[in-house]
Amino acid sequence: MTADDPQATAVLVRGRTPRDLGPETLQTLFSRVAQDPQVFEALPLDEMRELQTYPLNAASWVGFALGGLALILSVSGLYGILIYTLNQRTREIGIRMALGATASGVVSLVVRQCARLAAIGAAVGMVAAFALLRTVSSVVQLQTVSFLDAAAFAVSMTTVLGAAVLAAYQPARRATRIDPSQALRADA
Repeated sequence: MTADDPQATAVLVRGRTPRDLGPETLQTLFSRVAQDPQVFEALPLDEMRELQTYPLNAASWVGFALGGLALILSVSGLYGILIYTLNQRTREIGIRMALGATASGVVSLVVRQCARLAAIGAAVGMVAAFALLRTVSSVVQLQTVSFLDAAAFAVSMTTVLGAAVLAAYQPARRATRIDPSQALRADA
């Protein structure tokens, strides 16, 4: 094989010790193969692997950042909607508290309702995502990567439900701090 051979794109060499293949030794080897030894570039294997995997790592970092941003925006939107909804239900919560409901009971009720709605939404989203990924996997076939990962689906479902419960808890606690007599008088 010569440097003019179109198949000669890279040569991986490993010495017996790290000092066996220093820059001088490699230049000597390169000068035996080609008239211009500067055609070749010596890179450590770790550095070469980093160069090869950098685009994939950068894409995963961007995907992780966008996913985190989407989660933050969805939780803050859910939090805002829950505050608005609970402000609309002030009279109902006031009546419940006046009839003897405990604060923890009201919080539990609101969190359960929110978790139920989030579970329904997450289930619909999972079915849609599963159908879409099933279609994509029939068109794009990868050797070692599966589009349908049960662990990823389980983690995303848990994350959505956990975010919904956390977003529901604080507005529900705030709603129970309202004096029942003021809540009843405010709407009268």
